[in-house]
Amino acid sequence: PTVSFVSSEPIGGDGELDPTDLDPPLARLTPFLRMCDEHAAVGVPRLRGVLELRFVISRDGRASRIDVPRRPDAPSFAPCVTALVRRELFPTPRGRGSVEVLAIYRFTAP
Repeated sequence: PTVSFVSSEPIGGDGELDPTDLDPPLARLTPFLRMCDEHAAVGVPRLRGVLELRFVISRDGRASRIDVPRRPDAPSFAPCVTALVRRELFPTPRGRGSVEVLAIYRFTAP
């Protein structure tokens, strides 16, 4: 499949982040998301459509409370994506606290 980063936006929290600051690290994840899909989909259909990924960026730029939709047909997909997001370093939020983020990726057939 082809994986493309569509958009991101802060959707909650006490801190502040500009969406344009989020785009570079989230775009860097796209080839790795494809690898997660390829690895998880051995023997099952590949992911198609939109992936809505939610997580919190703490004051140190690390992600936590990562919410990846589960795929009953490919149980290793969500843990793979969670590990990717957890390893990425994001911009540090301005203000008093963390920022909840919604990131959207599109998976399409080749």
